[in-house]
Amino acid sequence: MPPSLSVERTITTTAGSNLITVTGCVAQLVGATVSGQGIPAGVSVVGGTCPDLELSATAIGTGTAVATFQFPPYGGSAPPGNAGLPSGINCSLAPALFQAAVCAGQYATYYMCPNNVYTFSMCTSELWNSTLTVTDASGTNLASGSTNYDDDGCGATDGHSQLSFTPIIAGTYRVRVLTAECTADPGLCGRLDVNVTPVQYPVNDDPQSAIELIVGTTCDWQEANLANATTSGPTTPNIPTNCGPAPCSAGSGLFSGRDVWFRVTVPLSGRVEVRTEMIDGANMAMAAYDGPLDDLFQLFGPTFCNSCNDDASEGNAAPYLYFPVLQPGTPLYIRVWPRGGSPLSTDFRICVTDPQPPTNDRPCTPFELTVNENCEPLPLSTLFATGSNPGITLSPNTPTCAPTSTADVWTRVVMPAAPAIRVEAQHGTVDSLALVAYSLGSGNVCANATLTEVTCATSTSLNAPPALILTGAPGTIHWLRTYALDGAPGTFSLCATALDPPVNDEPCGALPLTVVNGCLPQRFSTTYAGTSGTTSPGAINVPAPSVPCANGAPENDVWFTAVVPDNGELRLEMEPSTLNDAALAVYTAVGSCTEGTLSLTQWDCSTAGSSYGADMPLVVASGLEPGSTVYVRVWRESGAQGDVLLCAGSTSAPTGSCRYRVELTAASGSGWNGGELIVCLQAQGEPTPTCTPYTLVGGSGQFLFGANTGDQLWMTLENGTPFPSDGGLRVTSLGTTTTLLDLIGLNVTGGQLFNFLVTGTCVPPASAADCAGALTLCEDGTVSVDPSAINLIDELDQDNAGCLTDLQVEGRWYSITTYGAGTLALTMLPVDPQADLNWAIWGPFTEEERCDLDAPPVRCSNADRTGPTGMLVTADDNTEDASGDGWVKPIQSIPFRTYTLFVQSDGTIDASFDLTFQNAPANLVNCEGLPTGITHEDGSIGALQLMPNPAHDRITLTGTDLPSSVPGKYLIPGERY
Repeated sequence: MPPSLSVERTITTTAGSNLITVTGCVAQLVGATVSGQGIPAGVSVVGGTCPDLELSATAIGTGTAVATFQFPPYGGSAPPGNAGLPSGINCSLAPALFQAAVCAGQYATYYMCPNNVYTFSMCTSELWNSTLTVTDASGTNLASGSTNYDDDGCGATDGHSQLSFTPIIAGTYRVRVLTAECTADPGLCGRLDVNVTPVQYPVNDDPQSAIELIVGTTCDWQEANLANATTSGPTTPNIPTNCGPAPCSAGSGLFSGRDVWFRVTVPLSGRVEVRTEMIDGANMAMAAYDGPLDDLFQLFGPTFCNSCNDDASEGNAAPYLYFPVLQPGTPLYIRVWPRGGSPLSTDFRICVTDPQPPTNDRPCTPFELTVNENCEPLPLSTLFATGSNPGITLSPNTPTCAPTSTADVWTRVVMPAAPAIRVEAQHGTVDSLALVAYSLGSGNVCANATLTEVTCATSTSLNAPPALILTGAPGTIHWLRTYALDGAPGTFSLCATALDPPVNDEPCGALPLTVVNGCLPQRFSTTYAGTSGTTSPGAINVPAPSVPCANGAPENDVWFTAVVPDNGELRLEMEPSTLNDAALAVYTAVGSCTEGTLSLTQWDCSTAGSSYGADMPLVVASGLEPGSTVYVRVWRESGAQGDVLLCAGSTSAPTGSCRYRVELTAASGSGWNGGELIVCLQAQGEPTPTCTPYTLVGGSGQFLFGANTGDQLWMTLENGTPFPSDGGLRVTSLGTTTTLLDLIGLNVTGGQLFNFLVTGTCVPPASAADCAGALTLCEDGTVSVDPSAINLIDELDQDNAGCLTDLQVEGRWYSITTYGAGTLALTMLPVDPQADLNWAIWGPFTEEERCDLDAPPVRCSNADRTGPTGMLVTADDNTEDASGDGWVKPIQSIPFRTYTLFVQSDGTIDASFDLTFQNAPANLVNCEGLPTGITHEDGSIGALQLMPNPAHDRITLTGTDLPSSVPGKYLIPGERY
């Protein structure tokens, strides 16, 4: 049947003018003929933009009346598949009705627009199980819009389908008819009914028609709907900002238009809370605007912070807005839209309230924070807080650690009988806080008071909320101001705990100092320490420091004891740490703490002189009774409380025929992180050693010790977790000034540093990690060395390392002496199959010259491979880089010369290997040296005295009956070879 193509609209005409104004105008009216009061016959709409249209002739009357717009009929009952039907319009007229015969597997092409609702139905057809799908023009992709698929929409199970579709954009679509299995069946046919109706727009589709919401003390829900909403304007910016789930977080709320509007008159309080609840449909977002209706601005200037919201909180998709300070009596416009612009019917509720501020909104009515032994959180909220503090002057007006907020709340805490308390916050929905403590400067907190900032802290991360340390006499009151850094309302909590003073806060709690020969600072804390009086629990006389430390009562003092060394002299020195300006006094003592009779007398005192820092003390207390116990008092002269570094030392020389100094360093000043140097000394004839651990907690320290000839001495380094990269140590023999070990400035690894029997030289033999301690190779066998040995000298550099580009890394040194001319060849097979041996050999040298490595090696292999390596007779290269095969050619040796070999392993400490010589002659290298007899050509017999290989001494001819001969051809008595 033909469609109905007429529609009635109210129009306003002016006689003699061809312009009319249409109420409820739609673009489809262009091209229709118009009949009605004041309109001559045969007039049609030829142009214009709704609501002002242009007629083909002038009106003959002036007034407002209902007119009929009539379009020419379509050429058939099928819906139009292209724009421009009827001629000159973009979409088919609504309302309209079409009917078309279809079978399962066929489709109808239809040009549709967002301002129409299209209902497709198979309900009037003979019963079979159909489905309906709306796709794009290609038929392969689902259409963008409301419901685009239906099965059984006519109400019967396994029956026909029906769906209503509203497109997002205008264009050509396909309506496909298939069976329930989405298959084509030309035997299943029926009638497709298409009903087109105009979209019903929300009454508050634009700001001019915004729905007025009444501000109440409680929430009076108003139901609303986003169905078929269109895009409004103008607004600045065009797209809302800072609409993320969290307040002030980035995001547009997926704005793409289709908004509705509400209007609120700000109450006298200036507070406005806008709440929403989802009923059904898509997710939403919301923003607030002010300004003239033709130029609305999102609130709060260029940042728009807090004026837009996506989700009220995690898990709550309904948006929420709160404004604590607005101009009373001004209009506030609330814009709501579906996230992503979906035209689905989105039902929701909305209300506006004037919320009351929390009880602790002002310093006059704070919540009380109780000090407990453990943290017991007090729940708090900044929701609806005003930030208004009438009659209160804050000094400074802006906290030193954070900007001022307009939504702060107040608590107060009273100091207990404790040196300090810790007030800490815990995040709730507010994840970034400012916490400020104030003291009452003057006045009353309820009228004309000045609150002076004591301290201030802010959250440094989501997992690090602010905390404050507060001190004061018992009864001291601190007022605590808390607010969100971004001004957003939310929840948090506070708790207060009492902090205990250090155990050595009084003389009878003094900690013993370890006295070393030298200075090795120990770390202690003065934090929360009190100030000792002239009497103390267990002590009847604790005199205040006198000259040269008579600067009044010491602040935050702590106490130590020390046993006086045998020479009656005690050296005390301090290193700066958190506490960097300190003083120190030494007291002799009579009586005892257990009897409550301890009485102290000052012996010495200092406020400066330390080699570690000008403001730290050094005391060398002499004339004390050896073996007696003295008391040491340390206190803060200025600056903050904190850690102290203090060493107690003896000035007497260590006993023993050999004396050693050990220096420990950490360039950062933070110590060795628990790493320890273990010094073990086993005296001659003693069954067990004495081992003493030493560690570093500051920047540097040293100690001295002695040993006797015949003692076994070794040192082991046990790394901390982790051992600092700037940590180091140096060991020096004092009598010889020889450095045994110098690892300052190097990345120290753990393990045994050295182990030797003390001799008259006081110096251990060189390690195989240094060329001077090279191991002799003279026969086949397994070569293994101590993998923890540390080199004292870096012999390799860019000029002499050859192919060993990593220079000296975990390497060992060896020497090989040849006893004739021949071919020196060898194979090294790693014991660890994963080891990659890299090596180089220098020479030939005399024995005295073998560590003079001034030139590159004569053979070198840095092949990146595991397995055997060495000098092979079939090789033809002298050196090879990482791409090599591990083999270089042999050396043609010179008689009675030494070659120096360096072997290192990549990726493993253990560089042990099985050595096999392939020399020609076979005895070119051997452990016996030359034959023990010699015969002259005239038949006389001589004898040779041979030293072990290599020959470190002369080869002496003892047969005196051998005649002299030409040098180089015969051995000559008395010559050295």
